[in-house]
Amino acid sequence: MVGGQATTEAELRSLSERANTWIRLLEGRLEASERKLDEVVGNMVIRLADAVTELRQANEIRPRLVQLRGLVSQLDERARELRSHWLSS
Repeated sequence: MVGGQATTEAELRSLSERANTWIRLLEGRLEASERKLDEVVGNMVIRLADAVTELRQANEIRPRLVQLRGLVSQLDERARELRSHWLSS
């Protein structure tokens, strides 16, 4: 019985076939969604890895840049001292 009414074997088979069609359709949609999620997550991992690499490089470069600026400042100061000495001699 379906919905309170007697059903035939053909009706049950038809209902079963439609249900199986829906199952295959939903399985296909689920598989497509899972593939898309895998792709998105994969891209996120790649982007995250790239970001980590860039962050690491920035953290390595920053102190070197500060050091180099300090050295250039000392060099400029020493050059001014030498020019002043030469001009006064």
